[in-house]
Amino acid sequence: MNKIYLLSNQKYKDVENLEVFKIEYLPSNIDFSFYDALIITSKNAIYSVNSFSNDWKSIPCYAIASKTADIIRKEGGIVEFTGNSGHGNDFAKEILPLIKGKKVLYIRALKVVSNLYEN
Repeated sequence: MNKIYLLSNQKYKDVENLEVFKIEYLPSNIDFSFYDALIITSKNAIYSVNSFSNDWKSIPCYAIASKTADIIRKEGGIVEFTGNSGHGNDFAKEILPLIKGKKVLYIRALKVVSNLYEN
């Protein structure tokens, strides 16, 4: 039987995973006490912030989708709201009235697909 190779970190029986890239989380000096809410649009945002601080866990999080919300909970965070569509632009419209007047931190990668922060 020929080997099956997968360029992914998802594991499957009888499949050999090849690591394509590795995410390196950079430490940051964020004063989370300044914020009323966190916007989380990916699991990597959670893993990144969790790698250098536990202070984020006491701040309500707005998750883009249910899988992201599940990871927030698993890591000990508080889910205030979970988006319905899973798309950044729609998520922005959903949370805008909910975060109005709050000091919000959007934890994200340097390059992103949607323009959530512009909405």
